[in-house]
Amino acid sequence: CIVLAAAFNILYFLHAYFVHKNQEVSQFWQYGYKEAVPYVASIAERYQRIVVSTKLEQPHMFFLFYLKYDPVAYLAEGGTASGGFAEVQNRFGRYEFRPIDWDSEKKDGLTLFVGTPKEIPAPNLRTISYFDGSSAVSIADR
Repeated sequence: CIVLAAAFNILYFLHAYFVHKNQEVSQFWQYGYKEAVPYVASIAERYQRIVVSTKLEQPHMFFLFYLKYDPVAYLAEGGTASGGFAEVQNRFGRYEFRPIDWDSEKKDGLTLFVGTPKEIPAPNLRTISYFDGSSAVSIADR
């Protein structure tokens, strides 16, 4: 009985881990960044600035990683500023990481915004969804 219970428990765990986990908790694993960064990089030349919301949880780290940004260049530009008020100082190249206030942002067509669906209520370029279909990342320029 103990062996059967242990085998059932292991099979139940493996099923939950490999089948259900991605569908049910993708929002807790920063899902969508891997899709958002290449898309933003593919259209980045059209914009003077790219504002990425800090509500996406440490987005500068994901952008640095997926863009394969040169660490020496990043450190020469100031590197990472962390902790509360200093977090809005994180930037490199044309990328700027700070909260987005959609109503007060200047929408001149020269700035690309990447943020949460709550920050960008009507994305005009792209919406990246979680596995469950809810919106994860919104991308807009106006």
